[in-house]
Amino acid sequence: MSVVEKDFFGAIPNCLDLSSLSYKWFGCAWTEQQSRTVITGYWFGDSQSAVETTAMKAGKLANVIRARESDVQVMHSEILKAQRQQDWDNRSRLPLRVILQKPWRNASVGWYIIRSREEYPNYVSAVHKERFSVWVEHVSVCENDGDLEKFVNQVNDTHHIRLNFLDGSFRTNR
Repeated sequence: MSVVEKDFFGAIPNCLDLSSLSYKWFGCAWTEQQSRTVITGYWFGDSQSAVETTAMKAGKLANVIRARESDVQVMHSEILKAQRQQDWDNRSRLPLRVILQKPWRNASVGWYIIRSREEYPNYVSAVHKERFSVWVEHVSVCENDGDLEKFVNQVNDTHHIRLNFLDGSFRTNR
């Protein structure tokens, strides 16, 4: 029995590029084999032709089936979902010298939510300041207030705390 493999490629506009936090064209190549989908490459660009040129240089446009926009959107969603899970799961301790520098030197022990920038989309981090260390517990990309609220609620539920919004930042209510 021979295995039938189908290669697909498609591109759609207005997809969030996590590296630049901007909306761009997204192109994706994938293979379907025995009801299994494997993404073989994806790219972001300022135009459809830029994405297709990059995919072509990577050798992903030969003998492909042009995918429906809805299928490309599913691939983008799957990539975002995997990245969000990885961002949620990865925990890191900041270098020890950070505890002696502003703003952490004067910050109380507790939990904080830090945004990369005020406007959306942005990155948010759940930071736990302990007496002698600072930990980045979770990170997420937020595209709107609903995403931010969902992230804060997930931090609260996971760590059994209650973050409150106070004067432009989040802080545990102790």
